[in-house]
Amino acid sequence: MLFSNNSGLKNPITLMSYVTPVMAVSTALLSLALDPWDEFRENQYFDSSVHITRSCLLMLLGGSIAFLMVRLRVRF
Repeated sequence: MLFSNNSGLKNPITLMSYVTPVMAVSTALLSLALDPWDEFRENQYFDSSVHITRSCLLMLLGGSIAFLMVRLRVRF
């Protein structure tokens, strides 16, 4: 279990430092395999500064929720 006393992963920063590289690689591989890269320039998520800001804030919100779930040990 990740939160056992012997693992040293009770600190959320430590846990995220172990989990983040694995999640980044797996997300990148899935994105390369499944996303339609030929439509990248046509999407509306990064076509203006307002959309770039909104997209970045949404990603930050998701990361913050994940961090708080680890910190508060919320079980869904």
